[in-house]
Amino acid sequence: MKRLLITANSPGEMAGWVRPILAAWKRRDLGPVDILLLPCTFATGEEERVARSLEGVERVYKPRDFWKLLWKDGSLYQDGHLLHLGGDLMYSAFLSWRWKLESWAYLWARPWWDGAFRGYFTKDEWGVRWLKRRKIPPEKIHFTGDLVLDAVRQKVEAPVEERTEQISYLPGSRAIEVKSLTPFFLEVHRRMSQRFPRVRGVLHLSGFLPLQQSEALLQQPPDPKVGGIQGYLEGDTLKADGVELQVVRNNGLQHLSRSEVALSIPGTKTAEAGYLRTPLVTILPLNRPEHLPSIGLVGLLDFLPGGKYLKAKLLLRLRDKLGLLAHPNMVAGRALLPEYVEELDPATMSERLTTIFEDKKKLREVSDTLRSLYSWDRRPAEELVETLSNYSFQAPSSRK
Repeated sequence: MKRLLITANSPGEMAGWVRPILAAWKRRDLGPVDILLLPCTFATGEEERVARSLEGVERVYKPRDFWKLLWKDGSLYQDGHLLHLGGDLMYSAFLSWRWKLESWAYLWARPWWDGAFRGYFTKDEWGVRWLKRRKIPPEKIHFTGDLVLDAVRQKVEAPVEERTEQISYLPGSRAIEVKSLTPFFLEVHRRMSQRFPRVRGVLHLSGFLPLQQSEALLQQPPDPKVGGIQGYLEGDTLKADGVELQVVRNNGLQHLSRSEVALSIPGTKTAEAGYLRTPLVTILPLNRPEHLPSIGLVGLLDFLPGGKYLKAKLLLRLRDKLGLLAHPNMVAGRALLPEYVEELDPATMSERLTTIFEDKKKLREVSDTLRSLYSWDRRPAEELVETLSNYSFQAPSSRK
C-alpha cells in the first residue's frame, strides 16, 4: 500500500482536482491519502473543513503545520508519492528533498526546483510547450488531460443539447465575493426579467461556504460602490422587488449545463462551463480592487499593513496586461463572449447581457465552438493515478 500526500490550497484545486484524484486512487485501492494545505490568497478559510469531509482522506495538515512537518520524520510517506496540485512549488520541493519523497506536480514547474520532482502532469499541448520552455526534460512530461473534466463528470454524465431560458450567476467561493456580487446579480436579473419575463435565474453557491454563513451573506445590503438590491431568502429562493433567483449548492453543474448563458468571475468555474458547453460572460469588477485575490508578489501584499490598498493601485495599472481570464477564451485564443475588467454597475451589465441573450444564433455558435474545444474522451484522473502506480520508487536528486 502506498500513501499519497496531496498539496492543495484553494476551492478550485480542492473541488476541481483533488476530488477526481481521490476517486481514481480509491478505485485502485492503492492506500491512504493525506492533504497538506498551503498558504494561498485565493483560500476561503474553509479548505480544512472541506478536506476533512472528503471520502478517502485520512490526515489533513493546516498551512501552519508545514514547517513542523519539515523537521519531522517522513518515514510515513516512504515509498509513497507527493502530488503537488497547488501552492508554491518550493514547499513540495523542500519536503521532497527532506523526506526523500517521489514527488510529482500538476501543471506547474520551475527549473530551480526540478531536481525535486520525478515528473509533471499537464492537461494540453499548450502545457507541454510551457513546461519545455521552462527547461523541463521531455521524458518527465506526462500529458494526461484536464482534471476538471473528471470533476464535472462526477456530477454530469454528458453535456446536454437542449437549453432552457435560464441564466446562471456565479459569484465565486470567497465570502467577500458572495456578499458584494449577490445584490449586483439580483439587480441584473431583475432588469433581465423585465425584458424577458420567462427567463429563470440561478445563483450558484460554493460548498466552501458554510450554510449558515452563506444564508447571511445572501441577505446583505448592496455595497454602495458595487450596487444592486438587497434580497431575502425563502427556502432556496432569493427574492427582492418582484424578482427571484433559485439558490443552488450541490447540483450547480446540472443547472449550469442547462443554462443558455452564464455570468461569472474568473476561476475554475469557467472551465466547468467550457466542458458543459455553456456560453460564458466573464466579469472582474474593479469597484473594490482591494478585495481581489492575486497570485505572486502582488498577492502577498494582502498580508502586509496597508498592502491591500497598494495592491488595488497595482491591479488598476495592470488591468490592460491581464490577458484573457476565462478558461474557454484562453483555450480558444480569443474572447468567445466578452470579458469586462472594469468598474461595473447593474444597469450597464444588464444592457450588455440583454444584447448577448437576445442573439440566440451567437450563443449556439459559441456552444458549438466549445464542443470542438472541450473533448470528453479522456479520463485524466485515471491516467494520472495509473502513471503514479506504475512507477517504481526513485528518490529525488540532490538540489543543484
